[in-house]
Amino acid sequence: HERGRLLAAGLRWLHEAPSGWTAGLTLGRVWRDEPDSDFSRSSGLDSEASDWLIAGGFTNPLGLSISARGLLDDTAQFNKAEARAGWSNARMDLGATYVMLVQDPAEDRDESQAEWGFDGTYRITRHWTGSAEWRYDLADQRLDRTGVGLQYRNECVQVDFSVMRKFASSTNLEPSTDFGLTVALTGFG
Repeated sequence: HERGRLLAAGLRWLHEAPSGWTAGLTLGRVWRDEPDSDFSRSSGLDSEASDWLIAGGFTNPLGLSISARGLLDDTAQFNKAEARAGWSNARMDLGATYVMLVQDPAEDRDESQAEWGFDGTYRITRHWTGSAEWRYDLADQRLDRTGVGLQYRNECVQVDFSVMRKFASSTNLEPSTDFGLTVALTGFG
């Protein structure tokens, strides 16, 4: 529960073209009469004037989608930022993600983090779908994890099998491989 007087303002622009593409931009900020010490540095809300929330996105009918958002402080530095690009069609979904977080002990983050991620799925047949994932830690300059999966789905059941390899890091001293098997009955509503 927040106390005191505050003012929040935002501006959103959205364009939907007749040809099917859309683009949007959002800006926002919060002003307080006094800072709230309950908020952490990376929340963007720890001073009288919050960081600027900036978000934008674009999609088109060919399956391309791009989105980005972040918190920009008064020194023009991002405290948090995320961007995602994706492309999909009837058989395939591909995506790439970038995430950046600054050091913030209040969120159990002793050092800044930055990561690239790539993921994708491919519909092999009507009932079978394959997937893959790959994450690279830019701060430590190392591969963080990689994984593959296979799914069978029909009108009655969904079966997922996955293998995920997590590589050694400063917090995870031993690399590990996890196997997953999930069976779900899908015919019940």
